Amino acid sequence: MAMRAQLIARQRLHQGFFNLDVAEVQYETFAGVMSRPVCLEVVDRGEGVAVLMYDPDKDCLGMIRQFRVGSFLAPGNHGGWTLEMVAGACNGTTDYAQVALREVEEEAGWQVTTLLPIHNFFLSPSGSTERLYLFLGIFDSSQPRVGGGGLAEENEDIAPLLLSYEEAWQKMDSGEIDSATAILALQWLALNRDRLRSL
Repeated sequence: MAMRAQLIARQRLHQGFFNLDVAEVQYETFAGVMSRPVCLEVVDRGEGVAVLMYDPDKDCLGMIRQFRVGSFLAPGNHGGWTLEMVAGACNGTTDYAQVALREVEEEAGWQVTTLLPIHNFFLSPSGSTERLYLFLGIFDSSQPRVGGGGLAEENEDIAPLLLSYEEAWQKMDSGEIDSATAILALQWLALNRDRLRSL
């Protein structure tokens, strides 16, 4: 049986690339009674996509490197430049496949021959509304890229790069790949790699 939750009030504290709201809510406890009203902050991020670019013939992945302020400001001296997957915001669009193809073109310039949905999930439901739609993008890594590098008007400076499957796993094991989405996608690929290479 579904448990109950009630939104009492919601106020926007900041409107920008990320929106920050405070929500006053009540929810049903496991004791069967409603909680007292509580105020919780939430980043209203909306929906996004990410694409695991994979060439099954050459057993290699297409990834990107770019500056990420969260990594830069986080404790531990991560540097700020992350090795990750093509990704982007949907901005209200529910044609997730179209957004995925657009982001691959803008950020990396590779030509997707087959786009397959993998899964969709919340990234951090304790404090964000963001739900991510994860895709597999099959491509021919021997073909030249057309464009890519990101959009100047979005302050993007993106370097696409190719990694063998083994290199990607080594970089994940060493911590160089430390994005949760990329780690999840690589683990999915490990479970499905033989099937993809036999198609």
